[in-house]
Amino acid sequence: MSSAEVIGALRRLCGLERVTVGAGEAVGRALDCAERGGLGLADALHLAQARECEAFVTFDKRFARKAKGAIDAVPIRLG
Repeated sequence: MSSAEVIGALRRLCGLERVTVGAGEAVGRALDCAERGGLGLADALHLAQARECEAFVTFDKRFARKAKGAIDAVPIRLG
């Protein structure tokens, strides 16, 4: 499946009446970010869950470059 197909399937799954999604807002932001491209879904979810944090610290320079400004201005710092 393509990335777009996976994201669409996850959106439909999350929208089902009997499905409860923990951290639903973060999942929604992560799906939006992954849909725009640049970050994979797992990276986007980690970043989305850090929204309320002072910063997201990583040793991954490539991730830091891609993540800058991706989700609600979570500050990205290299450790």
